[in-house]
Amino acid sequence: MKSESTVHSDLCIGCGICSGICPAKKISIAENGLGEYRPFKSATGCHENCGLCVRVCPFSIGIENEDTIAEELYGSDVNVKHRYETGYYRESFVGHSDDKSHRENGASGGLATWALEKILEEGGVDKVVCVGGAGNVGRLYDFTTCVKPEEVRNCAGSCYYPVELSECLKQIIACDKTYAIIALPCFVKGLRLAMKALPVLAKRIKYLLGLTCGQYKSKLYAEYICVLGGSYPTALKSMHFRKKTPGRQSIDYAIHFSCENEPAGTEHKMNMSDGPGRMWSKRYFTPLACNFCDDTFAELADVTFMDAWLPECLKDYRGSSIVICRNKEIHQLFVSHLNDKTLNISPLEIGKVIQSQVSLVRYKRVLISERLNAASAFMLRLPVKRRIQVKAKAFVTEKIYARSVWQIQQQSPEAWVQSGKSLATFRALMTASERKVEFARKLNTLFLKTLKLFKMMNSDR
Repeated sequence: MKSESTVHSDLCIGCGICSGICPAKKISIAENGLGEYRPFKSATGCHENCGLCVRVCPFSIGIENEDTIAEELYGSDVNVKHRYETGYYRESFVGHSDDKSHRENGASGGLATWALEKILEEGGVDKVVCVGGAGNVGRLYDFTTCVKPEEVRNCAGSCYYPVELSECLKQIIACDKTYAIIALPCFVKGLRLAMKALPVLAKRIKYLLGLTCGQYKSKLYAEYICVLGGSYPTALKSMHFRKKTPGRQSIDYAIHFSCENEPAGTEHKMNMSDGPGRMWSKRYFTPLACNFCDDTFAELADVTFMDAWLPECLKDYRGSSIVICRNKEIHQLFVSHLNDKTLNISPLEIGKVIQSQVSLVRYKRVLISERLNAASAFMLRLPVKRRIQVKAKAFVTEKIYARSVWQIQQQSPEAWVQSGKSLATFRALMTASERKVEFARKLNTLFLKTLKLFKMMNSDR
């Protein structure tokens, strides 16, 4: 299996697509001991010269990039425009849904839930595939198939937890129905590659919906939060990653979780500012493959949803969504409901869309050069990434910070396992790396403040 080079280079994201479409059914998906899914090949039975697993892997060497795939999908539409940051787009919106508690239960403004429900209600597809609670200790979330709007509603909210598509894809291949799937950018890319390779998938997957993504997380992230909250990760049975907290900014959401062998109704709670936010920003328990993703806005999705991280939206703890429409039919779905009482959205200029994710755009499209340089020191075989289309260069302080975060990212999974999932032991193992990343963060912050002040002084002259 040539895709083993992706796994051996630790560039597999664990999407499960290779397993789901393997014609010989010889690839299985299982955990690797560090809370990540990985494909495992049977010793015998792989079809000779097949290579399908390589052609559908989003991080495989030599595959098409997002620009060329997106041009085939959307480039011929006379009403479509293009920005290097966002890819193709017809129109973008900002706002929220007031329908059936979408906003209350959703990660931000509830527009992804609204769209999936409308696609089902109006007969756009027969079934929707999205991530929902699995309800099992050791497997909190999984992709699930919904046939009713209320089932979609039960899957509302963000999941910072590994999931994989193998069983869903086997079902799609076997079942003559039409589907809409919502997933992260790397998963969407893998699905587009699979749809090009297998006509049956191209026929049955009618729409792909995407989510803007800064980083994926292994199961160890949920375990760490569980221990930080005073409980035991082996008993963790449910975790809601995005609960909204009145009186706080929308970005400071809460995490709620419960464990087995505790009194009925016991629920642990903490906000991102209580500790998880620090772990997130330093990329603890983030798979290595995330370093080599340069797609911020799920450019291959028919429509992309994201948090409205804009100053005018942050004050409302209930959250707001931004939507980028690329597919004509999905765009028309939003336009046709603009006057609905339960849909509160307005057009948003694409520059504001980019502004809402400006730090992430810089991380993925500018600082990727530094991560590629760091990877070369480990002799990793890397996929060819798109050339940066801006003159922006990484500052020296940013490069120092990127290198220190890389160290945290590499060390944290092994250290967590080595610590026996003891918070004190884990922190002791991470002390040296933490000091380096904190020094780099403060240095970069001081440099950026000084640069901003310098620009302000020059603008006043």
